[in-house]
Amino acid sequence: MDQMLLLWKLQSCETSLEEVNEKKNLATMERKIKKMKIDHCNLRNNLKKLIREYKDIENILMKNNHQCKNLYFQLKEIEKEIYDGSVNDLKIYQKREKEINLLKETIQSVEDQSLEKMIRKEEIQKEILKNKKVLKSVEKIYKESKEIYDEEIKNIENQQKELQGNIEKLQEKIEKPFLDIYKNLKKDIKPILVKVDRETCTGCNMGISIIRLKNIQQNETIYTCENCGRILYVEDIS
Repeated sequence: MDQMLLLWKLQSCETSLEEVNEKKNLATMERKIKKMKIDHCNLRNNLKKLIREYKDIENILMKNNHQCKNLYFQLKEIEKEIYDGSVNDLKIYQKREKEINLLKETIQSVEDQSLEKMIRKEEIQKEILKNKKVLKSVEKIYKESKEIYDEEIKNIENQQKELQGNIEKLQEKIEKPFLDIYKNLKKDIKPILVKVDRETCTGCNMGISIIRLKNIQQNETIYTCENCGRILYVEDIS
């Protein structure tokens, strides 16, 4: 196969490999996925926190309910003792009245706390339902985005593998003098191979002499632009 054609194919493969390696949209997608993962983690932690608070309130309400039952029982027993005529001593009567007032104050305090906790419990229930819906939506979007991302990564890896294999095969076919010149130019110039169009180098837009143009057309060797140093070809070898 024509050495210039092989060089052109090598350049095409290397250019394609560079484009695959520089997938900017993939980097953007990766950043979005990382952000979604952080958001998902924050939502889950917040949901766990709400659930813990909800359970703590339930425990407090149960405890308060049990405490109130005991307090009401004590209150009824003391009131029964006072109002059934069992207490005849004034000091004992006054003492029982103080006990009744203290019990009523304690009951009121416990019930007030329970009411506050019940209001907060309802608020938490709404927050938990809201967080669960948001979390479910985020999980769905994250899962779909992650699948797309993973598939794209897989495709890129396959492309990289295929292009790298093609590059290695082409390098084996290209004669060493041609490949050495190509590799040396590659360090400083891109693209390396450019077409001559209307006696002009399409790499730097400088004119090519008629003699040099004929040499390019007639010889199986490498000719470079005297201005930019790129390898020149005339026929449309693509």
